[in-house]
Amino acid sequence: MPATIPNIAKGRENEFVHRVLNGDPATAGFVVVLLQDTDIEDLATLRDYDTLEDILAGDNVECSVSSYSRLVLDADDISAPTVNDSNDAQTFDIPDQDFGALESGQSIQGVVMCYAPNTAGADSTMIPVYIDRFDTAVPLNGEIFHWRTPNGLWSAEEPA
Repeated sequence: MPATIPNIAKGRENEFVHRVLNGDPATAGFVVVLLQDTDIEDLATLRDYDTLEDILAGDNVECSVSSYSRLVLDADDISAPTVNDSNDAQTFDIPDQDFGALESGQSIQGVVMCYAPNTAGADSTMIPVYIDRFDTAVPLNGEIFHWRTPNGLWSAEEPA
């Protein structure tokens, strides 16, 4: 399952995590969005977009079944990055995410996680921080849709 950190977020991941944890601003959080398999762009294209609005203005289509809603993660849903002094690294992780039972009719091929200074704000203010594009689409079938996040969503470490 290929994934990428968008260019706009490279090097800023810990800043975004700490802004959410510190309530800076109080409305800050992460918003997680599902993308349909309809004309989804490749990772090389997706990583160049600077906002969620840019992603959705391209060929990418957000899930739209009636039982779907974006997930919002606030300070209560995340933990500070783990510092590993032995390996000179820092890793951020979140638990697998559950979108609930999503009815049939669409297939999902990507997940976009965005930092939002206001989780109820406009897509133009949401900065993509992680994009997961599945090798094959996952058809919705009325069952619970889980996004299995990789162990160590992002990591910063010493150059090799």
